[in-house]
Amino acid sequence: FPCCPQVATVVRVSSSNLDSNLASIRSVMDQTYGWWQLRLVVDEVQETDIRDLAARFEEDDRIKVVLMPKSNQPKRGFADVLSLENVEYAAVLYPGDLLAPNALWEVARVINERPEVDLIYSDQDRMDPRGYRRETPWFKPDWSPELLLSVNYLYPAFIRMSLIEATPDMKALLDYETAWGFFLKCTREASRIVHIPRVLCHVGSGAEERKHPSVGDVRVPASGAETVGRHVQNLGVVGAEAQITALDSVRVVWPSKTALVSIIIPTRHNSRWLKRCIDSLQNLTMRPPFEVILVDNQSQEAETRRLYERIELDSRIRVVPFEQPFNFSAANNTGASQSQGDLLLFLNDEVEIIDDGWLEEMARWAEWAEIGVVGAKLLYPDLTIQHAGIILGMGGHAGHVLWGAREGESGPLGSTEWYRNFMAVTGACMMIPRKTFNQVGGFDERYQIAFGDVDICLRIIQQGYRVLYTPFARLIHHEGATRGRLIPAQDLDLAYREFLPHIRSGDPYFNPNLSYKTSYLQLAFEPEDRVAQLERILAQATNRQAGRGKPSQ
Repeated sequence: FPCCPQVATVVRVSSSNLDSNLASIRSVMDQTYGWWQLRLVVDEVQETDIRDLAARFEEDDRIKVVLMPKSNQPKRGFADVLSLENVEYAAVLYPGDLLAPNALWEVARVINERPEVDLIYSDQDRMDPRGYRRETPWFKPDWSPELLLSVNYLYPAFIRMSLIEATPDMKALLDYETAWGFFLKCTREASRIVHIPRVLCHVGSGAEERKHPSVGDVRVPASGAETVGRHVQNLGVVGAEAQITALDSVRVVWPSKTALVSIIIPTRHNSRWLKRCIDSLQNLTMRPPFEVILVDNQSQEAETRRLYERIELDSRIRVVPFEQPFNFSAANNTGASQSQGDLLLFLNDEVEIIDDGWLEEMARWAEWAEIGVVGAKLLYPDLTIQHAGIILGMGGHAGHVLWGAREGESGPLGSTEWYRNFMAVTGACMMIPRKTFNQVGGFDERYQIAFGDVDICLRIIQQGYRVLYTPFARLIHHEGATRGRLIPAQDLDLAYREFLPHIRSGDPYFNPNLSYKTSYLQLAFEPEDRVAQLERILAQATNRQAGRGKPSQ
């Protein structure tokens, strides 16, 4: 390395399991990188034998035992309390958690490559109680602000010392129950957060008693809802409060201020599914106020015309003619131009409402200044997941992650019930503020059927906004019931050219340890050439198109 930064690891010594303390301490002492300091924090009230155990390691001058006073002593900083000298970054380990032997080397590598970094975190897994086998890995995304509202996925981050010292109540970092709040406060100031996509922490057997959010059996700390609610209030959201759901996830709510949402539904010859969609809208959607713009693409069926006559008796619903050959992007743009709401909700006519709070859930997040697109959880009729976010490069151009999972499941990417940021969400149910929609010029009408939703999300991200998936807007999606699933070759070709840079570099909200080949989450056991896979898909589509001839409009 050009320089060898001093990094510190702080182990909170516990009297509940002496072996767990020893394992955590040894994992630091066995590091391949030698420029570290270790502090063993023991409460003043803990038994003498615990302090004696920690003191055994003080023969190494890099290790010191620190008695943590009962009072917070706000006039003393983190470095002063822990007697840290010339340390640039520090992390806390809880009893039983282990650092991989190369963990500090990887942290030092990042610091050398990006000396401006504020916070560094990694992937993790779980060590079995006997300490022999590693299991249930958790492969995290790159920095995702809204994910941190669901789970403290940054632990055990190495944080720049100046940032630790500037964050109020630094003692909160030393206690698992309060550390989530510390990280939330810290990230309000941190602008440079780096993820190392390697398993550098092994959560130990002591994790169960403190409900550690490893994967598998995910639990929220008892104080989690209050912590998250207070954080969102501190971000300026008046009336925000958080609650723990039946699936043990955190949901943040606050009153929506939206005066009108415009729900835009392209449709053609579809009385059966459209009736379900409109009936469920009228019966289940309570607030905020909404209007429905049905963009009709030359429907001639008598049953469809009768349905239009009936539903237009509702003053909130209007049918707008669209006389061109079907183009999903152009139909949505037409509907937007005829609407009046501050928020635009683009909805497929084969979607069915099942929860009365879905629209307000999406609206409150679309009102958030930094959010440019909000996506929903779409379910198949059997309540397995059809959409919970889109990953660029998955299965080719883009694919639905967590596809086929059950609600409440956890896996190597975490839980289906967490807020997440993505590069894109599906246009089957997508909300965009009107000002943001106009800022990017609406949907790109070169996309006839597919990928227009992904494209507009990418262009909105380029304007500095984030795309958010909320699991608390739940709808049924009868996928492919109307237009089918055929993707025109021209859409495939255009998306190839436009998405290629993102696919080549990898989706930041996925993880390179997981395979892009399938929506089912599985390990990538060998290097994957995403570009070559994309080119094969394009060639196959071109060959099919050539063999079939140009389809009629």
